[in-house]
Parts: sequence; C-alpha cells; structure tokens
Amino acid sequence: MTSSFDERLDQLERALKVIGPITDNKELQESAFAWLVDERAVSSHIAPAPPPATPAAAAVGANGASDGGSAGKGKRSSKPANVSPDKSVDLTPASGSPWTDYAAEKAPTNLNDKYSVAVYWLQEIADGAPVTIAKLVYLFIAAKWNIPADVKNKASVAGVAGLIDTADLQNITITGLGTARVLNQLPPKK
Repeated sequence: MTSSFDERLDQLERALKVIGPITDNKELQESAFAWLVDERAVSSHIAPAPPPATPAAAAVGANGASDGGSAGKGKRSSKPANVSPDKSVDLTPASGSPWTDYAAEKAPTNLNDKYSVAVYWLQEIADGAPVTIAKLVYLFIAAKWNIPADVKNKASVAGVAGLIDTADLQNITITGLGTARVLNQLPPKK
C-alpha cells in the first residue's frame, strides 16, 4: 500500500510541475491535471480529494454564494477574461507602413490570418517589442476588426494552426509558416 501511495504522490508532484505554470487558463489546467493523473486510477483506490481552492473560489465559498451547479462539477466561467487594449503601440512607425494601411493591404478574411498579420506587423515592421494579447486587441480595434469573445483562446487556435507561437502570451511570435502566409498568400486571391 505504501509503494502505491508513494507512486501516486510522485505522479501528482510531476503533474503539478507541468501544470503549475499554466496560470491564465483554469480549464486547461484542470483538463491537464485530470489527464496527467488519470482520475480513473485514483477513483479505483480512493475517492479523489477536491482540487485546492483558488482565491476566487475561496471568496465565493466564504460569502455563502452558490455556483448554481451540482456538487462535484467545476464552475465554468460564462465570460472569458476581458483584455484591455495596450494603447502604447505606435500605429505609424517611422520604419515602415502604418498599421491601418498594412492591415488594409493584406485584407485578412479569417481570425488566423488577422492574428498572423497583426503579430507579423508588430514584430517585423513596428518596434519589435514583445507582442502581447493586449497589443493585438489594440490593433484589432484600430483596424476595425471584430474582437473575438475570447481573444486568448482564438490566438491559441492560430498557434495550433502553426501561424504564430503562443507558448508565452506575453511574447507571441510569428512562425515561418505564418510569415510565408502573410508575405506570399495575403491578400487572398479573388
């Protein structure tokens, strides 16, 4: 019994090392934890302990408010976190094309292309400073593009498509595939 306990403890410690750095996506954190520790194995031996309370969850529990869900289910947020635009971006850099002109020239038609064009412009044409979600939101506003309900998630979708690298949302970069798409395939052929 002790070796099984020690094995599970070791597995939990390794899982926490992987999952701990994921701070901006609670749902991804919970899914990764469940997958890494394989909850079926845990429940076959003993009932799993509830996840540790986050400061927000502790505040809800302290004032007696209910999440409206059934016991055992995690509360899902109905709204993604609001991201304020970073207005420090110079939309008319001396070194290249103004943002609104560049966005109009490339005329992206889908979100993946819009993210690619925005990241490319910030990284290669503007100041080259770290590209953040807040800067992308500002560029979307300036280009008069609709802002997705969950800008972080949609940026990650463009990352999964291989157009941008979203491993660090405080330093998003354009990939080779994204650069080729922006330079060679945009604007789309009619």
